[in-house]
Amino acid sequence: MKATKGKYWIYGKHAVIAALSNPRRQVFELLITQPNHGLIKKSAVKFKISNPDEISKQIKQNSAVHQGIAAYVSTIDQPLLSDVVEKCMKHPRSVILALDQITDPQNIGAIMRSAAAFSADAIILPKHNSPDESASIAKTSSGALEILPLIHVSNLANSLTYLKKQGYWVIGLDGEAEAPISEIKKYEKAVIVLGGEGSGMRKLTNELCDLTLRIPISPGIESLNVSNAAAIALFASL
Repeated sequence: MKATKGKYWIYGKHAVIAALSNPRRQVFELLITQPNHGLIKKSAVKFKISNPDEISKQIKQNSAVHQGIAAYVSTIDQPLLSDVVEKCMKHPRSVILALDQITDPQNIGAIMRSAAAFSADAIILPKHNSPDESASIAKTSSGALEILPLIHVSNLANSLTYLKKQGYWVIGLDGEAEAPISEIKKYEKAVIVLGGEGSGMRKLTNELCDLTLRIPISPGIESLNVSNAAAIALFASL
């Protein structure tokens, strides 16, 4: 296991309850309003009854929708990419998402939620110019951060090359591609590459794709939000 170190506040019912159920998480503090007391009565973690303003002050997010619950937690120890691949070799189907130049934590969280819903095996993204695990990702992922590996890799190009050698097809989403996303069903082991909404994939990332596919949309709309595109691609891969 590759350990990551850090502590931060997470908030929101789905994010916190999922974290309490994750043995890879260490929970140091738990704040909760009286009406939410019943949510954690089965948890072994000690908690403090607080009011909403106290929670907002503690998490330093005055505008955050914390829903009356917050926890001070450790970051999650994530597996190595090779560990994920070894585990996936036992299954006929495997899908991994690769995020290139996607920097918005809320987009990453939304992508994680879809990835967990459609049984993806992991998400990889570069260490540099990508956000670390955060409260925003945890909240938007609605618990998916606790069950889906989010792996920061030193070099995305090298990781894609490694996955190709392990039998994965690297498939980029590109609005200008000729073939539709439905073609993805042909590939039992696939890495779906998503680029930033403005900049798209970097040149080297694009060159490493075995093929690119497009999501057909109305000509009146230029593009989809990247998290929506991820959900469609994942559904099409089933």
